[in-house]
Amino acid sequence: MLGAPNNGVPAAPISVVRVAAASFIGTTIEWYDFFLYGMAAALVFNQLFFPTLDPLVGTMASFVCSPAGRLSPQAPGPIDRNCLSSRKTGDIGTNPR
Repeated sequence: MLGAPNNGVPAAPISVVRVAAASFIGTTIEWYDFFLYGMAAALVFNQLFFPTLDPLVGTMASFVCSPAGRLSPQAPGPIDRNCLSSRKTGDIGTNPR
């Protein structure tokens, strides 16, 4: 655990500057990823993944797929918690904790 004493010696505090720098770097990388996906969806994905559709419809289909990729990393958490709780207690949708 961060900041918890270790054998009677407190852990070194994390500086605000280090946290802000890590947050900035992570946000920058995430923004760049979404920017690249948006550009590729507009220019390449319609021809690559939807070649039989009209170019405008293919571009729209490429942009519709974008939210699925952004929401999918958050989906396993609630799904796993519901599955585990239904196995432990037998009640679907309840959390045993």
